[in-house]
Amino acid sequence: MKKLSIKVLAFDSWTGGARHYQRLIPSLNNEGVSLQLVHLGSWGADKRKLKEEYIGELLVRDISYYDSNSFQNIIDQEKPSAVLFLSTDTFAHRAFNRRCQASGIPTIHLYHGLMSALAVDIAKPYDRNMISYFWFVTTRIVKVFTKVWPSYMIALRSTQATRAEWSRFITDNIDLLFGRDRLDSALDAKTDLCCIYAEGDRNHAVTRYGFDNHEVIAVGNPDIVQFGLSDDLIGSFLEIEKGERDNVMYIDTALVLRGATFLNQTEFIDHLISTKRVIAKAGKSLVVKLHPDHFKSDTPDLLQEMGVDICPNDQFISRLQSSCAVIVEPSSAAIIPALMGMPLLLARYGKLSQQHFGKILREYPIGEYLDEVSDFKRQLDSLNFKRNEESVLIWINKNSGPLPAELMPDRVLKNILKLIRKMRLS
Repeated sequence: MKKLSIKVLAFDSWTGGARHYQRLIPSLNNEGVSLQLVHLGSWGADKRKLKEEYIGELLVRDISYYDSNSFQNIIDQEKPSAVLFLSTDTFAHRAFNRRCQASGIPTIHLYHGLMSALAVDIAKPYDRNMISYFWFVTTRIVKVFTKVWPSYMIALRSTQATRAEWSRFITDNIDLLFGRDRLDSALDAKTDLCCIYAEGDRNHAVTRYGFDNHEVIAVGNPDIVQFGLSDDLIGSFLEIEKGERDNVMYIDTALVLRGATFLNQTEFIDHLISTKRVIAKAGKSLVVKLHPDHFKSDTPDLLQEMGVDICPNDQFISRLQSSCAVIVEPSSAAIIPALMGMPLLLARYGKLSQQHFGKILREYPIGEYLDEVSDFKRQLDSLNFKRNEESVLIWINKNSGPLPAELMPDRVLKNILKLIRKMRLS
């Protein structure tokens, strides 16, 4: 059978999400579908030496490759059959989505995590440190004024935006200035199709972006593959004797790097050191799984100098297997120990006292808020006592996504091709 000849374009603000696209390439290539990433790194978020390069097998082009900041020029030059986004709420992404929609090119929002693990249904999901947030915003002002706003306003004008859409542009900027979050996305953040990891995110896609149920497809959770969680480990902790293991893992989500919760690196490190001391009093050892962005700084080195055990990515599963419980910040990585059936303590103590968690984690049967770190041992004993295998397995079934997770790229491909055929026939 003759293979297809289809080009799919991925659009992003930087190359940080390249791994989410890379995993799709073998399945796409098998069907004659090419994939390349166009990003806006030279606008400030990810300045690279090359305008065109390969990251693994993924062809990557910065917007400067096209000698123009015109999104329409990119679309006209590349002529994609479909466009993929990992997120669609930023002005630049919304602008590109508008251009694609106006050109009759189908677009797909590919979720890059279990979004409902985060507090996406709460208007103020965490306590924003306004001093830190001020500096976070000011470092991006030049890019916003010279690149982002012009690209979005040109897209609004060229696609005959309504008065309501112009008004939304203004209110969105006011919200960003004051660090406010909206629970509903703008109309131009909606794509033609949404691929979620698991059914637990369906309500988020429908309520936030306005998708109809049939436009939302669960394709599987690639984090299961990325972190090396084999099928036999799903639910495996339910078979372990309570309290037998010596470690407690802490999963961080880099709040301090987003101008949230912690004023600076020192406050974040102090938070972990105080946690380590309490865990030690309970007769356990703390293991910290840092967000990857921390490894661009000296935070891991400083923590190790203070005796904090840092968990490398490639040891995540094995270190979980030697742990009796997990203290988590809101993160899709927190889903992995939950899928194993481990007790979760949702960190809401100290500087995290105003922290909120997503519905998926709030509904986890053996999870509980940790409002005082000194209560760790008592709450862990309580969780172990109330452990109910049936309720945990029901939760796992809802939030694991279609299995085996390794077939996620095939499911994404199937739905991309189905959408392209539908758009060509309409």
